[in-house]
Amino acid sequence: MHGDDQPTWRGTGYRRQNLSIIAHLPTKSEFFISVRTPPETNGDITNNLQLIIREIKEKAGASASKETWETITQKTSDRKKSSGMSFDYLRSEFTGLRADTDRYSKSDQVTTVIYVACLTPQRPASRTLYSVAAAMIPADVPKQERERLLGILSGFLRERITYFL
Repeated sequence: MHGDDQPTWRGTGYRRQNLSIIAHLPTKSEFFISVRTPPETNGDITNNLQLIIREIKEKAGASASKETWETITQKTSDRKKSSGMSFDYLRSEFTGLRADTDRYSKSDQVTTVIYVACLTPQRPASRTLYSVAAAMIPADVPKQERERLLGILSGFLRERITYFL
């Protein structure tokens, strides 16, 4: 099930790209959740987190953003056992156009919130994996509903994802 288990959600998964796209149909909001490699492999982890965010910001045509750090404990599995690990996420929030969509207009003004973390900091830079979760919520969605949707994204990261590392 997606979101808050109401029938107002639609989801699509692309296994080859390690990508899930979840849409909240009443508000035309979209959530993108993926695991990917860094855009550059010679930078340190913090630089790679910022590069991933910058890439999305540039697609959205946004210039200013508010960034904070948030530690999130998530489920992990190494094929032998499951446990919980804490990851330091760089969270960025900005307003601009939809950075990506197949469902809605790319000219929509949206508030975008991105969470990015390195899942494998112990690996060599060329083999690190990053978790990227982004919400794009139309600017005309009331603040209370926007906060509810962002709470669903945060809850999804905390409770519904298991990383196989």
